[in-house]
Amino acid sequence: MLLYRARTMSIIRRFSSRPNRMEESDDDLLFSNDNIQSTHVPKSNTPFRRAVRALWRIFSYSTICLFGYTYYHYKTNKDYMTQALIYPTFVKAVKWTDDTILGIKSLMVDPPLDKLLPDLPKMPPGYPLPKTLVLDLKGTILSTEYKFGQGYVIMKRPGLTEFLNKMSQMYEVVILCEEETMFMSQLTESLDPNHRIFSARMGRECLCYRDGEFVKDLKYLNRDLKNVVILDKSPKMIRLQEDNAILLPEFNGDKEDKYLIEIIPFLEHLVKDRVQDVREEIKKYGHSETGKKYLERLQKIRDSIVLKQNQGFGRLLVRKPQQSATADASTGQTPKPPA
Repeated sequence: MLLYRARTMSIIRRFSSRPNRMEESDDDLLFSNDNIQSTHVPKSNTPFRRAVRALWRIFSYSTICLFGYTYYHYKTNKDYMTQALIYPTFVKAVKWTDDTILGIKSLMVDPPLDKLLPDLPKMPPGYPLPKTLVLDLKGTILSTEYKFGQGYVIMKRPGLTEFLNKMSQMYEVVILCEEETMFMSQLTESLDPNHRIFSARMGRECLCYRDGEFVKDLKYLNRDLKNVVILDKSPKMIRLQEDNAILLPEFNGDKEDKYLIEIIPFLEHLVKDRVQDVREEIKKYGHSETGKKYLERLQKIRDSIVLKQNQGFGRLLVRKPQQSATADASTGQTPKPPA
């Protein structure tokens, strides 16, 4: 008990001996231990550190300006980069940066591979290289319609089965469409479940991105463009190689459509007659209604042949007897009847 009272009295004396904080001056409060952290001047605000920070900003901004100046001349004036004014290491850094930017851009706007198709095998002497037929899917050779309870229903363009069977025997048939690969695979599986018609199937990932739109660039197919024909519905999609394109009207399920059937003779003509450059032949008949124009030209040729044959038979049947009768009249003899 005495020990408890002694400790209590010592605590009371200690607190009573401390000065009243309300009576402390402002200077005492400012430099007291309780406020030492709040009044401590941080190192970042010292004059030395402010000077270092200012110099670092000047150096950084100068480097950025010099880099931009060098990069501008690197893109616009290659000869300027050979001058001794520009440090070679800095030029290498600019070139590396430009290559990196172009590489990242290429990943976003170009196909993943420079060669979407493998190299063609070497052909024996006298055998021409096979021609490549590039087909679009939705709206060109088929159409899809969503039906409640059934999902997407595929409607084939009239004559599609005959078209694919004939073309697969003469062409390297390739699918290149703007649909995503997963959806495209489902469509092609319904057309070619045994994988004997289409040599390759490529979706949107294999297209190029130009001016905010997806386009088809046939140079990535790894084929000579003089042997490549593309069937599509959209002029914008094939604007990079218009000379290789045959445009078909968009198919929306019309059962009376005959465009695929009409184009078969023209495509057969390109292979059977060994046309050296398909672009010249397509240009001759135009990019739209090509098959119809080709059939009309064939019909004109047939009509002219028939007309010449009829004229030839007419000369034999009509003109020769007239000539013999004229000759007999001039000699005063009566023409003899044929034996």
